[in-house]
Parts: sequence; structure tokens; C-alpha cells
Amino acid sequence: MEYMNEREAVVLPLVRKVAVVSGGWSHEANYSAATSVMAAVERLGLVAVHLDYRSPDFIHAVMDKSIDVVFPQTLGAYGEDGSLQGLLDYLGRRYVGSGPLASAACANKLACSRFVNSLDPDRRFIAPAGILVSRERRLSHDRIAERLGSPFVFKPLASGASFGLRLIDNAAQYNDCLDASLAEFDYMLAEQFCRGEEYSVGLLQAGQSMLPLPPLFVRGNVNGSMSDIDDKLRHDKGMRTIEAGLSRRLRAAASTLAEALGVCGMARMDVIVDDQGRINFIEMNTLPGLLPGLCLFPKMCGAAGVSYDSMVRMAIDSALQPKPMQMRKLDNPPPRPAMLDQLEPAQRCHSQAEAA
Repeated sequence: MEYMNEREAVVLPLVRKVAVVSGGWSHEANYSAATSVMAAVERLGLVAVHLDYRSPDFIHAVMDKSIDVVFPQTLGAYGEDGSLQGLLDYLGRRYVGSGPLASAACANKLACSRFVNSLDPDRRFIAPAGILVSRERRLSHDRIAERLGSPFVFKPLASGASFGLRLIDNAAQYNDCLDASLAEFDYMLAEQFCRGEEYSVGLLQAGQSMLPLPPLFVRGNVNGSMSDIDDKLRHDKGMRTIEAGLSRRLRAAASTLAEALGVCGMARMDVIVDDQGRINFIEMNTLPGLLPGLCLFPKMCGAAGVSYDSMVRMAIDSALQPKPMQMRKLDNPPPRPAMLDQLEPAQRCHSQAEAA
């Protein structure tokens, strides 16, 4: 596996100013690494400006023609679910990370899991079975346990960083958290619990290719415990050596899923490897946490020999590449077919006759 040599890393001359965007309307918004990313941008010799996604002047500010690349650090709702990405596409701005389609697909855990299970008939990797729970679909504990087994995972449908994640062992636990969970997140996902070991695999774009980074071991959950936000920010994660064969399988799965989903820029796939060696897909995060020294993605880059500054540079470079599966935006559409001008008058007459 080859990564771009840091000594050869030169930000393309097209880029002079980078706007780093933070803020948003989600639990994860305060875990943005905007300050660290801006410092890295400046160390690269570029101009860094900060934009607040919540500002009423955001759209005007992001339209500044002197901005060459937008670097979102807007974690969670409206920041990594395709909403911001669609706006930036509409405004014609280049930005780091996946486009609206991949962002939206990965943000919705149930939709993404179903897509994953449609990809691999050989079942080299699978996604756990899941059931949507909402105010209109308040399923009982017994009905869920009948389909998924017990315990089962209960988590927000579209929230990250393990906020709201619970392991449900019995009806009392479920009933105690159901109303509060729906009030806070609107939609919840009940998911089959997989016992095993949790791993994370990063992907970083180099040129037009998404390169899988060395996987990191996160933790085991064989005793029925689950990761939470504190585990996501532990300093000692990822220190365990991963067997070479498993590492190859994890990187291959990450590459396959990233290509199928149209993921680009940077991403992090989380999985659980069960006692039968199966890779159970948990989620694909299209804007992984970048807090240095804390989050997994910079650690994986470091394990690949990519420094924090070089990681930021590669991410900026990726914004200059076309997004996968993106509809072409035509500033000058082809001429209107003459046939339409011939058909429209007849259609108008027909409609007027019907109205009379």
C-alpha cells in the first residue's frame, strides 16, 4: 500500500484560501476539530478562515469567490447528512468529503445497512438486522426481541459519536428509555447485537483513489458492553497489533463499501468481527472526527506515515477532484428540442377543450 510521500506533498497551486466550517444542530457539533484543521491549513502556507454554519450570514460568507476549498467540520445533522453538501454543490463550491448521495446514505444507519447487505452475496461482510422505531411505530420490547434476539442495540437512526446508544437487556430498560429517546432523536434503530471485537478502518483519498488506512482495534464487547462517547476519545485505543490476514480483509471491505457508496475525501468504517470471523458492518462515517491525539482517524493516518498536516493537505487536494456519482451541472444546457414547441400548442388546446 502506498501513500503520498509527505516530502512530495505540495498543495495544488489552485488553492490559496480554505474556509473551515464548524457549528451545526447536533450532539456532535461541539466535537469539531475546526481549530486544529485551521492551524494545519496555515502551517501549509494557505489562508484559513472560519465560518459558522449556524450564522445567518453563512451562505453569503461561503459564496466569497476568494475561497478555493470549503473544509466542513460540521459533524452530525445538516452538516454531514448531505444537507450542507447539497448546498455547496448548488453554490458551485469545492469542498472536502463525500457528496450529498453518499453523505445521506451513510448518515441513515438503516438505509446504509440494507444497502451493505445487498452488495455481497458471498456474505464476506454483513450488516446486522435492524428495525425502525418511531412515534408512529412504537414497537414493544417483546416484538423487537422476537425478531432480533436479546440483548439488542437501541440507537438513534442518524446520530453519531454513540450519543443515545444503549444495550437493551429487558422490557424495563426499553420502556424506561423509549419516550426520552424518541423525544430527543425522533427516529431510533433497534439492531441485532453482535458479540465480538470492534475495529475501525479509515480511508483517505490520494488523487482519485480512496486508500484504506491501517485498521485499529477499538475494543471488545464480548461481555455485553457498548462503546460510548468517552470510548470514542480514549487515548489508548488502537494500540493492539492486528493479524495481517484480518487487516487485509478489513481494508478490502472498506474499499469495496466506499466505492459502492461513492464515498470520497475521507471516511471511517466501524465494524465488529464476531467469533466466526465475520465482518459485521456498523457504520460508515463520511466526516470522521479529526481531533488530534484523541480521534481514531488521525491515529490511523499516523500509522500509515501520514502526519496531521499531510492528512489535511490530502483532504484539501481531494476537494479538487470530481465527486463520484455526481450529476453533471450544466451551465449551458443544450438547445430546446423543436418537437416540444410543436407539441405544446396542441396540448394546450386539448386541455382547454376538456375544461369546457
